[in-house]
Amino acid sequence: MTESAVISSGFPEQYSRINDPVWKQVSASARPYFIPAGTVINAGDGNSPGFMVLSAGAVRVMATSEEGREILLYRIRPGDVCVLALAELIDQRPGGIKAIIEQDVSAISMSHEQFQYAFSGSNDFRNIMLLTIARRLNEMTTLIKDLAFERLDRRIARTLLEKVEETGSTVLQLTHQDLAHHLGSTREVISRILKEHEKVCGCIRMGRGIIEIVDLDAIRAVAE
Repeated sequence: MTESAVISSGFPEQYSRINDPVWKQVSASARPYFIPAGTVINAGDGNSPGFMVLSAGAVRVMATSEEGREILLYRIRPGDVCVLALAELIDQRPGGIKAIIEQDVSAISMSHEQFQYAFSGSNDFRNIMLLTIARRLNEMTTLIKDLAFERLDRRIARTLLEKVEETGSTVLQLTHQDLAHHLGSTREVISRILKEHEKVCGCIRMGRGIIEIVDLDAIRAVAE
């Protein structure tokens, strides 16, 4: 979603079609919120900004184990909401996640009370939330299937291809630890598989903090 899709109130475009008194009251009292890149928000630490709808920026949502391992659950982009934060608001229990601000975030924030009022009193707002939950549930189901059934070398190859498409470059500013966090593995395991890609199939070249794709067709073959 582009910035042109953000309406004057700061809410993304799909919210402009909501035309009931409850939503008008809540949206008029919601406040703009800014979070700089690099900020880390842990669920349940008392620093949550409440319910947010992004109008600009990007957020990485992670799950962390007691041993410190992490896995990327999903990213939040303009127009998105965090469904785990949404679940925390509805259930009023910490979700055991953390959010890392990747790019400066501009958002509209509602308090817990404002959200509950809109969710219970505005059918259109509630439908947007339910649709968001359904979409994220599909994404989470795919993630679980990948973790349970997909070989890690294929998941690494797919992630590299996604990064190439995202950045438009075959030279990726990406560390082994970045991939480990993204895929819920360890740096040692990721490094071993990347070395196999480099030495056996010759499809990548590694440098300090850089992974260069030298054979896209070979990487696609691994991913498939």
